[in-house]
Amino acid sequence: MRNTDTIFQDSTILIVDDIPENLQVLGNTFAAKNANLIVAQDGETAISNAKEEIPDIILLDIAMPGTNGFDVCRALKEDPTTRNIPIIFVTAKTSAEDLQKGFEMGAVDYVTKPFTPAELLMRVSNHLELSKSQKSLEKLLDDKNKFISLVAHDIKSPLSGVKALMGILVEEYDTMDEAEKKEIVESLYESIVNQYSFVDDLLKWGQLQLDRVELNKELVTPKHIINSIISVLKLNAANKSVSLASEIKTDKKIFADATHVENVISNIVSNAIKFSPKESSILIVAESVNEMIIISVKDNGVGMSDKDKEKLFKKSIIHTTLGTNNEKGTGLGLLLTKEMVEKNGGQIWFESELGKGTTFFVSFPAE
Repeated sequence: MRNTDTIFQDSTILIVDDIPENLQVLGNTFAAKNANLIVAQDGETAISNAKEEIPDIILLDIAMPGTNGFDVCRALKEDPTTRNIPIIFVTAKTSAEDLQKGFEMGAVDYVTKPFTPAELLMRVSNHLELSKSQKSLEKLLDDKNKFISLVAHDIKSPLSGVKALMGILVEEYDTMDEAEKKEIVESLYESIVNQYSFVDDLLKWGQLQLDRVELNKELVTPKHIINSIISVLKLNAANKSVSLASEIKTDKKIFADATHVENVISNIVSNAIKFSPKESSILIVAESVNEMIIISVKDNGVGMSDKDKEKLFKKSIIHTTLGTNNEKGTGLGLLLTKEMVEKNGGQIWFESELGKGTTFFVSFPAE
């Protein structure tokens, strides 16, 4: 039998019954599973508690004086804030007419009194799991729709600029001098390069999302890969008078896809250069902690505000900020980085203080 304790510990259950003894029996059943309980002895209190607390599930008696269980169910299903809360009738009413009426009103299940605790626990557990899965799916779809909308906007806006510049060239080409033509062509080239990078990152991210990327895990030496990245990026750093240094504190090797590891660290170091002021430094450290290799990249750059910190790694937000030399990014780099790290069994996190700099940490499994 599966362990249902965790789902109860993470759930809030509203129990509604006008008879104290019934409330006690139901309460004891779920208290033993460490569930968060709310109780109500009448319909009006039940409606009020449901709207205020938004429980994960409601166990509802039918035969109550005044506002009965059917009335409570109807009221909650008519309110958008409580409409999706699963309701299970726990009642002595067993007629076919009552069953049909309950389901027509939106109840998800019907448990008759007297009940066995094991059966009730299993039924409630099933509906809690179903409800939580549905909420997760709805959030996933909502994030996906927001992401698609943002991607469409981020593609359309630069293309509008390219279209406008091309229009100027077409209409005024014969009257423009060479310097003006060159300026427009350079602007077009920069915009196209940025869009190419954006689409390239988008395609890579999409492939990771769909599990279409085959991992070729192997032993990777942190020192070798960090030195290689420094060699590639040192010219970019030198253009801003930014120094790159490393400290390798482990002899252990990383067990992961070498291309992913290189892309992850390269992207983080590139971001550090992007947000570093002139005459500053960046330190890359590799060390072994338990069964993981942690690589950190520390800069002394602009840092992040609390608002910007909240935007990172969210699929519903494509967050991009100009660098200290007005360098542009795609806004997808960190999303792609996070996917690569997690696909290889690692984690990514950061520490940042506005005006003082940022440190990114990535962990990969050690050999």
